[in-house]
Amino acid sequence: MKIRTLTKTLFAIGLTSSVVASHAAELRVNGFASVVGGRTISDSKEASDTILAPGVLDADSTYTVTPAFSGDPDSSSYDDDLSFKPETNMGLQLSADLGGNLSITAQLTAQGANDFDAEIEWLYVSYDINNNLNLKGGRQRIPFYFYSDYLDVGYAYHWIRPPQDVYSLSFSTYEGVSLTYNGSIDLWDTSLQTYYGALDTDTGPFGQLDFTDLWGFVLSGSNDWLELRLSYHHMDVEAPDATAAVPTRPFSPGNEEVFDYTSFGVKANFGNLFMGIEYALSGLGEPAAVNPFNETGFQDGNDWYITAGYRMGAWTPHITFSSSETENESEDFDGNGIVSASTEDGKDSATETWILGVRYDFHPSAALKLEYTDRSEESDTEVQAIRGEPGEVSTFAVGIDVIF
Repeated sequence: MKIRTLTKTLFAIGLTSSVVASHAAELRVNGFASVVGGRTISDSKEASDTILAPGVLDADSTYTVTPAFSGDPDSSSYDDDLSFKPETNMGLQLSADLGGNLSITAQLTAQGANDFDAEIEWLYVSYDINNNLNLKGGRQRIPFYFYSDYLDVGYAYHWIRPPQDVYSLSFSTYEGVSLTYNGSIDLWDTSLQTYYGALDTDTGPFGQLDFTDLWGFVLSGSNDWLELRLSYHHMDVEAPDATAAVPTRPFSPGNEEVFDYTSFGVKANFGNLFMGIEYALSGLGEPAAVNPFNETGFQDGNDWYITAGYRMGAWTPHITFSSSETENESEDFDGNGIVSASTEDGKDSATETWILGVRYDFHPSAALKLEYTDRSEESDTEVQAIRGEPGEVSTFAVGIDVIF
């Protein structure tokens, strides 16, 4: 951990608290933390990641639990050594009511996958236009998933982590504005959220990634036992510092990709029994105006999970099955009409995962969780020949989630 960075951050929080207090604003501080340890307990060999030796099985497969662009790759995955870095985190959320329907919210998070460096995850100003309409501006969470608003707060859900076959997008925040309408129709509480913004990130194998024209909407409704959610998201993606050494799409020099993501979710409670389903479709490809040869597709994703659990006092055993399938469908990799000879064209990359776990609420503000995860490789034979079997791995993890 970088002590100097953390010290400066805590000093800034204290200074902010003093300033807010001096203006008689109402300051609210909440916190959360997860301490999680885990390791792989069985795995298979995966292919070499060098282009000079494709298909050479020279490394044990790992289980990645942090999005690829969000943390240090060496700290984001479990292997056969016990590690507490990939999923251990801590966060503080500060909210100040400034009066006149205006408030400001900041969330500071330190994650093991980022060497526990404290970062501002959220920072936005919120204004209640009326009793039903709210406007926010600043750094906010992108509402891709059912659990987007509290992804970092492990106490808020029954798993140690949401299913990675679905919760796998490589970024989670944006900088922009959002407008939310909350109302009711008969016995249903309803909500419609729209947003627009952008995001630049300088991590990942492609160097800097620019997400522009980022917009979407979320429509949700709930009653006393059922909750439904539908969302759509669109963005343009470009890697401005990509090099010509890797000319294949996506993100060849100067090439802009379009990414679309649609999800649908259901939560249902039947007394002590609960169930949930989340289904997502995604597509990555070139704008038609850039590619006149109609080879606009690059990858299409099809991800989903179904989960169920049963509350028995303080104990909640649960089971989840998830699936992720990506079709590599474009042959025109460089957008100029020249067909690539890639053996993955038209082939599917796929994994399936079983999660068995139990949650024990041993304290009003804390929960102990144990979880076994088994992921299998279901990719086409040609894809496995190139990549090995990186999806064949079983993992065990134990963690404690707290809120304060």
